[in-house]
Amino acid sequence: MNLHENIYRIKEMMGIISESEETEYAVIEITKPIARMEPKYYYQEVPYWHTKEDMVFIKKGSAGNKMISTKNIKVLKTFKGRHDPEMKEYLKKLRSGDKDTN
Repeated sequence: MNLHENIYRIKEMMGIISESEETEYAVIEITKPIARMEPKYYYQEVPYWHTKEDMVFIKKGSAGNKMISTKNIKVLKTFKGRHDPEMKEYLKKLRSGDKDTN
C-alpha cells in the first residue's frame, strides 16, 4: 500500500472525500486459473489505477490474498467509486453466472 492509498483511506474513514476525489474502480475477470480459488472470486473489484501497473492484489477468498500479473486479468467495466450500487449488482450477476450483464 502506498502513501496515496493510505491518505485516501484515512479521508474515507473520516468522511471527507469529495466526489471529485472518489477513486475509480474496475470490475476485473481473472483469466488464468489459480489453485484453491473458488470460481466466484474470478470476478473482483479493484482500484482502476492498479490495472495500469505490473501487478494487482486480488482476494482468493478463504485461501487468502495474492499478487498476480495484470497480463492475467481483463477489465470488464469501470465505475465511479467503491460503494457504487451498480458495481455491486454487476459483480453479483457475474458471480452468479448470469450472462446478461451488459
